[in-house]
Amino acid sequence: MEHKFPQPHISVSAINKYGVIIDRQSSRRSRRIFDFIQRDKFSGCIFEVRVTYASGNMNAGIYKTRALAVQALKAFLEEK
Repeated sequence: MEHKFPQPHISVSAINKYGVIIDRQSSRRSRRIFDFIQRDKFSGCIFEVRVTYASGNMNAGIYKTRALAVQALKAFLEEK
């Protein structure tokens, strides 16, 4: 059965202070992405967040704190 409104595809990268990507997570399940961002090993990291919607539109940004990344992700997911 096909969903009427498919979930957007979310991709998050954790980047350390040297500009090296230390971990990535990509999923359509938002809970998995929020859990990924909250991990302790990412303290002091920058987060690159990308959300691609079923229509092909995309939102993306780079956030210097965990709280800003979570806030942006929530805003992106409300847009659908």
